[in-house]
Amino acid sequence: MICHVSGTDGAATAFDRTIRLAQVAEEAEYDSFWVAQHRFGTDDAHLPAPLVLLAALARETDQIALGTASVAAALEHPRRLAEDSAVVEVLSGGRLELGLGSGSDPIASAAWGLDHDHRHGRFWDVVDELRELLVGAGSPRLHPPVPGLADRLWITAGSGDTVMTAADRGLGLIAGRRRVRPGGTPAEEDVRVAALFDSFTAAGGRQVAVSRPIVVTEEPSVADWVAAEERRVRGPGAPLTVHIGTAQEIASGLDGDPGVRRADHLLVHTRPVDVPLRVEETSLRLLARQQAGGVASSTLT
Repeated sequence: MICHVSGTDGAATAFDRTIRLAQVAEEAEYDSFWVAQHRFGTDDAHLPAPLVLLAALARETDQIALGTASVAAALEHPRRLAEDSAVVEVLSGGRLELGLGSGSDPIASAAWGLDHDHRHGRFWDVVDELRELLVGAGSPRLHPPVPGLADRLWITAGSGDTVMTAADRGLGLIAGRRRVRPGGTPAEEDVRVAALFDSFTAAGGRQVAVSRPIVVTEEPSVADWVAAEERRVRGPGAPLTVHIGTAQEIASGLDGDPGVRRADHLLVHTRPVDVPLRVEETSLRLLARQQAGGVASSTLT
């Protein structure tokens, strides 16, 4: 699952809640737990340094893979990123999945003194040097050495050019919906993402993970509340993009989702809006139970 480490109750509570959700996900036998990077408290999110939190999660979990979805690599020094990742990789016993993105926030680029319009070129420079460091090709050599981590690099992308560049480098691909504008529909965006997956796979891309916002509940009052909260957050006229419903209803919707059908991994995030922890925990458990009965072809993560 993906956790946005967000909430109106502050950073400390969000970090504690994230640790608890990682433990619940592991108990429910999810394959992986990913955290999203957000800076400056935007959208009540609190995690500018995802690898630091993953280091804590490495000591609070035993088996579940731990991922970043994603680190804005265009703002990182590749050696600093390699060293921080190597420490998490060792602490977790080889469980790190390193997701990287170019960074979409112009405020962050300005804060780092970088030209936001040139972020894509810088991003690929950082990715290429990072890969060399991870496999031990850089000088001086990375310590501690973690050559296997180079095989667990992912790119978060939603455009055709970036997807094809990731495929050329043999990287994994993570994609979800872009923000669906008024007048559009989630279904149309899902078809677009599915076409990206087809192009990526045809070009020899390694693995595909699709991200979907999901809240599973057997309580109609909870479903109504989540839908109302999303309407409030997105504003009048914006389409609802969160899958909300019973486990069976969610399973049916995912089975018809073209992106999910093409993906190797389904990344679930249960906090598209500020839902209570109890609802998140219940949602994770109900979906895992449904998956055991065959919710979709992709692996639940």
